[in-house]
Amino acid sequence: MLLPEEFELMDAEMLAAKYPKTGHQPTEVYTNEDGTINIALNYTQNKAEEKDLAGVKKDNGKAV
Repeated sequence: MLLPEEFELMDAEMLAAKYPKTGHQPTEVYTNEDGTINIALNYTQNKAEEKDLAGVKKDNGKAV
């Protein structure tokens, strides 16, 4: 996944403010300078095989 160059890993203080529910915070969040646009990621043990990638790439039924 490519992120805009200006996005940085969100610091712990902002993460706690934006995602206050303990135990439900994303693993990593990348954000713009203002903190108004976030890309949140969660690491899982789930694996996707190559044959499944078409389904993983769908967004609301449309390929992205």
